[in-house]
Amino acid sequence: MADAAKALAPFAGKFAAILFAVGLVNASLMSAAILPLATAYNVCEGLGFESGIDRRFGEAKIFYSLYTALIVCGAGFVLFPDYLFLR
Repeated sequence: MADAAKALAPFAGKFAAILFAVGLVNASLMSAAILPLATAYNVCEGLGFESGIDRRFGEAKIFYSLYTALIVCGAGFVLFPDYLFLR
């Protein structure tokens, strides 16, 4: 990864490392939000349940429950790795 940050040096100068770090944070936050949403949408569509963020919770309970569970599980893997992966 250091090589990637150094490759930005001709374009960003002394701010190359900061630019690279901001890009990584942006990519991780976007994927943390989009991946569970896409997964919940595809699972619900495949199983015939109502899905979509344009629906209210009462209309798509399974979709929103699955979306929430996926976010909680993902956060659990990050926040509590020692409890989830016993050494």
